[in-house]
Amino acid sequence: MDAVLPLRSSRNPALFLDYDGTLAEIKKNPSDALPNEPIKVLFELLSQNKKPDFYLISGRKRDDLDEWFARYEFNMIAEHGYYFKESGKAEWEVFDLQADLSWKPQIIDVFQLYTGMTPGSFVEEKTSSVVWHYRSSDPEFGQWKANQLVAELYEMLSNLPVVIHHGKKIVEISSIHINKGAVLEYFVQEMDYDAVLCAGDDETDESMFRLANERLITVKVGTGAETSARYRIASVAAFRNFLTQFLKSMPAG
Repeated sequence: MDAVLPLRSSRNPALFLDYDGTLAEIKKNPSDALPNEPIKVLFELLSQNKKPDFYLISGRKRDDLDEWFARYEFNMIAEHGYYFKESGKAEWEVFDLQADLSWKPQIIDVFQLYTGMTPGSFVEEKTSSVVWHYRSSDPEFGQWKANQLVAELYEMLSNLPVVIHHGKKIVEISSIHINKGAVLEYFVQEMDYDAVLCAGDDETDESMFRLANERLITVKVGTGAETSARYRIASVAAFRNFLTQFLKSMPAG
């Protein structure tokens, strides 16, 4: 893909990559998406190479990222940008201390109600968001209840500072002040990156793809929904292979 050419010639390049659905295949149980051998090979390459700088930018909790990836030398961003931890540092930091999270108890009550009506579904509470998972529910019934839930949420949350995200077998409510695009833009400016590849697979990644920044190389992983990304790669495996080959071609150290 010609997209990597600016990265090869860049003096200060960076990668901002989502995990689930981008580097790792989506699993029915989110805890099963442990790094497999191809991901471990990729992360070893990313740790070995001084360039480009790598940011794992995920919707997962910081505890998940610490448990799975603390051994690697790269930057991590959790909960779509609420927390970040720079390479070499021990503590997580909050990106926006002013984010309003007062709406969470109300959302948890609604999600628990739908969990009771939808066998196989469950609620996941994060610091900055609440997620209703229905991947293990009956496919048709789960989708019907999810659509019903989203319609109800749009009606009840119109005046609250939140974003409703209906993704791959999940419904997530998060603070309007927190998104991947905001944290990416901050680090691009702060670190003066001159070429940045960002990649993701769902709606939460579109905030990165929509940024009007000529330094960005945007990649949507997977088929289906329309995207603001400039490029598209059909599968997780194809994207991992593309990245692995690219990194092997870069000088290490």
